[in-house]
Amino acid sequence: AVVAISDSPIGVDIESLERDFTRAADRYMSAEELALSTRHEWAAMVWTAKEALYKLYGRRGLDLLNDLTVFDYDPEAQTLQGRVNGGDEATISFNFIDDKIIIATAQLR
Repeated sequence: AVVAISDSPIGVDIESLERDFTRAADRYMSAEELALSTRHEWAAMVWTAKEALYKLYGRRGLDLLNDLTVFDYDPEAQTLQGRVNGGDEATISFNFIDDKIIIATAQLR
């Protein structure tokens, strides 16, 4: 479970890193997104980022591959930039718990 308190809208996703995100990567990650990092958690990071964006924007029927985009990865800050359908940009921050859980939090910039 995750509890988030914010003065502005946010989207949060939490996942187990024991899940194999690479099996479905071609259904939610573009070649450009794949090329942003070689981290072994990268597929999980993109999945949770897009799920957090989906929840932030609150629009049903969005396609993770075609409607949601992540870009501009900052490995030092552990953040990505993302957007829905070329719209407003959001910053997605990541937290890792015991190398088993990943939490992504998306907020509009």
